[in-house]
Amino acid sequence: MSNKNPFELRTDLLAMAKDYCDKQYELQWATAQSVIEKLNANAEDYVKQVQELTPKPYTMGEMIDKANELYSFVSKK
Repeated sequence: MSNKNPFELRTDLLAMAKDYCDKQYELQWATAQSVIEKLNANAEDYVKQVQELTPKPYTMGEMIDKANELYSFVSKK
């Protein structure tokens, strides 16, 4: 048993509580950063996939080419 007075015991308990709370905060912050990094990575992948899947508007040249292709089918005898 130690010879600490009640004030020293309270001080030690407060220091232990502070250390515990600091560690909990550090762990929570590390977890949050990890999740944020994963979400950012997923968000970038999602944006890339959406950009790849989004249909591109056709050009006038593509439309004319398709019309010529269809016309050549119709004009065959």
